[in-house]
Amino acid sequence: MGIRLAFALLIGAVAVLAVTGWHALFVAAEAAAAALIGVRAVTVPRNRRVWALAAVGIGQWVAGGIALDLGWDAVAGVLFAGMFACEFLGLSLFLHGRIRPFPVWLAVDGVLAAFTLAALGALAYGPLRGATHSEPHIVAGLLANIVCDLVLLALVLVGFAATSWRPGRAWLFAGIGLVVTSTGDMLVVFGETTGPLVQVLWATALIFIALASWQPTPTPTATRVGWSTAALPLGAGAVAIAVALYCGIASGEPVAAFMAAGALLAALARAVLMLRENLGLLHSARREALTDKLTGLPNRRALLLQLDRAIAGQRPHTLAFFDLDGFKAYNDDFGHAAGDALLQRLAPRLAMVGGRAFRLGGDEFCLLLPHALGDDAPRVARAVAALGERGEGFQITASHGLVLIPEEAGRVEDALRLADERMYARKRHRRAGQAEQARAVLVALLDERGEDEARAAALAGEFGRRLGLADPAADVSAAYVAG
Repeated sequence: MGIRLAFALLIGAVAVLAVTGWHALFVAAEAAAAALIGVRAVTVPRNRRVWALAAVGIGQWVAGGIALDLGWDAVAGVLFAGMFACEFLGLSLFLHGRIRPFPVWLAVDGVLAAFTLAALGALAYGPLRGATHSEPHIVAGLLANIVCDLVLLALVLVGFAATSWRPGRAWLFAGIGLVVTSTGDMLVVFGETTGPLVQVLWATALIFIALASWQPTPTPTATRVGWSTAALPLGAGAVAIAVALYCGIASGEPVAAFMAAGALLAALARAVLMLRENLGLLHSARREALTDKLTGLPNRRALLLQLDRAIAGQRPHTLAFFDLDGFKAYNDDFGHAAGDALLQRLAPRLAMVGGRAFRLGGDEFCLLLPHALGDDAPRVARAVAALGERGEGFQITASHGLVLIPEEAGRVEDALRLADERMYARKRHRRAGQAEQARAVLVALLDERGEDEARAAALAGEFGRRLGLADPAADVSAAYVAG
């Protein structure tokens, strides 16, 4: 409630700034935005380093603006450079936590975008100097400011592309804030003004960044290789070709420039065709690698990926392990083909329960459910029922074990081990109960028929093994003699 009130007051202050143009109000709004981000970094552990860097960076921006007002241009330059470094590092850490695992080629895309933007900046030096009528060192400083803005925007674009243009509200708000900041910087460079309009833009940008810091942190996701991730390098390559073509024409060798640009465009088109073919192969291979061929359910490898994301997301999940009881006897009695057919019937039933179902191999299944659930939860009961089947001469049931994530297990290995232990503990307890019942029935039956001890042992060996007794002959015989 207090944070919402603080944001409401901050937005109101910016509205007043738009009307009055009070510079002191602008400085106060900047400081308030930095403070809100700092409070987020202190009070919420998740992504603490990211927002601590953002708060420090914006604090340097505020201090740099004050230094400019006092005429300390050199100090302001150092503070603004520190602000850029903090923002770049913070965004990089945020992106690294958002994409898991983080591919190296994504970093290469960022380098490609940075070089392309640097080429555009170098190309803009002459027109910029003519537009501002300033000294070279002043133009270089203004140009460096623009390039820094563009580098941050390139990093934001990498985040959008890596998440198939669905980065989450935090990254979206941060991106909007950087776009608004860059717009204000452009007005300063070409309009040579830091009036109320620019101040309102900068203050609005800081509100968006502060809002980004208080958004829920999305669950880390793997990069989906596709046209969305290819858009950035392909676009940067096309811009680089245009820059090379322009420079070639300006140097007085237009024919050579056109030929070189044509060759580069052909190479780019070839890369696009290869990318299209490889993407098809990659998606097909990925589906096969993460899918159980027999049942069509996601396999153990897919479960490991989903568990890693669930644990990293710090949101409650329930991991349920299932092992079929009676499946080995079913295979022995009816054959492996019938066993495979049984698994194919049970798999879609489990998938219909909800959450995400997996087959780990053999007769082991798994269910990853949102929220924290107990053994008596209706969804767990439905899952157990879905893995059961009864027919003439057989009965298949399921034992299960539950683990709450991340409450009971903070690592994938711990979650798998604990679920497995609980499942087999339940299975042993269940078998012990069944064995006790079977023993009592056999003893009563043999006693009623008046069988001698040797005959009792033979009958126990035949029937007890079918009922799951570890040593049925000795167990039942001892009970029969004792009785």
